[in-house]
Amino acid sequence: MTKVSMQDIADALGVSKGTVSLVLSGKAKDKRVSDSLQERIREKAAEMKYHPNELARGLRTGHTKTIGIIVADISNKFFGQMSFCIQERAKKYGYATIIANTNESLDELDEALVLLIGRQVDGIILVPSDKSQERIRRIMAANIPLVLLDRFYEDIDVSHVILDNYGAARQITEKLISNGCRHIAMVEHKNNMSFAISRRTGYEDTLKAAGLFDPSLEKPIRFTNEDADIEAAMRTLFASKSKRPDGIYFHSHELMISSLNVLSNLGIDIKKNLHVASFDYIDSFTLAGFPLIYAEQPVKEMGEKAVEILKATINDHAYREKCSFKATVEQIG
Repeated sequence: MTKVSMQDIADALGVSKGTVSLVLSGKAKDKRVSDSLQERIREKAAEMKYHPNELARGLRTGHTKTIGIIVADISNKFFGQMSFCIQERAKKYGYATIIANTNESLDELDEALVLLIGRQVDGIILVPSDKSQERIRRIMAANIPLVLLDRFYEDIDVSHVILDNYGAARQITEKLISNGCRHIAMVEHKNNMSFAISRRTGYEDTLKAAGLFDPSLEKPIRFTNEDADIEAAMRTLFASKSKRPDGIYFHSHELMISSLNVLSNLGIDIKKNLHVASFDYIDSFTLAGFPLIYAEQPVKEMGEKAVEILKATINDHAYREKCSFKATVEQIG
């Protein structure tokens, strides 16, 4: 199919290409183009199925009406839902989106940034990978509007939208204690990002205040050796019947599911004397059959807020806003 141009519309109506351009770019009123001619041009454009060349327009105006979204793991339900919510909100403002995935890798983050900057996106919403401070500073130095999502660095003055992970971790741990748990283990991905530190310290501070903290019950899991580390952690935690945990707090539902599968394979009855807690709700939780605590993050609100802040930053590059949302901690069973 041949792409319809402004010149085609002008030829069909017997007017100049400049007049068509003024109407379709919304500048006709300033140049005193009559209402009737404006209507004729818009009707002819619709009839001929004209679509503007956004890239060419971007080169002229400095805006491509495109934003980049970089997430850590698109297969994770949280980031998948977040990307969808961002995309839907951006669409309402006329922005197209390009989504990139890093798999928590700095190399893949670099590739994503090359792609997005090459596409001349108007701004970026970024879930940073561990040790990505230098990349963030380069984005800011290039004067590209940026909003960090889910994670941030205290020493970098840039807008961010995060969850109060510390508060959620405290609530989760308090609920496990109120359920009678006294030996509460924690399984986390080995990570020094702000969200991971907050989820860890919230747990530790709550247990220390209750006189129940035992550092041997903390089990860090490497992204690069996840399956083996999870199996080793579960075997260690449940090696002694006298010191087995009566509660486990997982930093993510992916860690929880993988760990519970290992426990099942080891012949450990999860339904007896074990309370489980995790971040994020998934539908299968209702089928668990054992007490389960979860912290549900306001994904839609966080995604939409990130778009609002990015839009404001695109309009004013000096704009800064730092926003924290609360999780809702619930229990099933």
